[in-house]
Amino acid sequence: MFDTLTATISDLNRRWLLLIHQLPAKPAYIRVKIWRRLQRIGAVAIKNSVYVLPKSDQTLEDFQWIVREIVEGGGDASLCEAGFVEAARLAGNGTMRVLAVHIYPNCLPPMMVQASLNLGWAMLNAAGLAFIGLGVRPPTPEWGILVAEGASFILSGEWWIALFPGLALMLAVFCFNLMGDGLRDLIDPRRRT
Repeated sequence: MFDTLTATISDLNRRWLLLIHQLPAKPAYIRVKIWRRLQRIGAVAIKNSVYVLPKSDQTLEDFQWIVREIVEGGGDASLCEAGFVEAARLAGNGTMRVLAVHIYPNCLPPMMVQASLNLGWAMLNAAGLAFIGLGVRPPTPEWGILVAEGASFILSGEWWIALFPGLALMLAVFCFNLMGDGLRDLIDPRRRT
């Protein structure tokens, strides 16, 4: 526990490099090339087009090469340094206050949205696996199994047997996505007045 707290405190003093980019839609190989390059250097995606790494000479060089590749490919990219933690420290805030007021509120909204989106995708994946017969076994009720069993009745005119479990699955995934969006709006510090 103490080692984790010490590591967290030492991480607060570290500066971070942010790569913010907008890639062109075509050609698609540029998007894949940049994404693979970011994965290789270990950059963490904060949002779809924002990646972060701790500041070092190697990180700065890697990000500069990626910015050059993006610009040459017809996109736009910028590299900036995040030092809001240092500003909060200079204002006299303690470690726990910096964590509670500056770091957690900035980390929670993207994490909540990502968790709710992942929950929706997990439900779709489980239903898809059950639909093709790789999920739970048929006595257990599951939306994928219900849709698969109802699919055989579509040609005989009983389409509703497959429609309603599919609609329930779609509604559940949609609700989880809306919940994540609502949580982001509720927690996002930029929307507070």
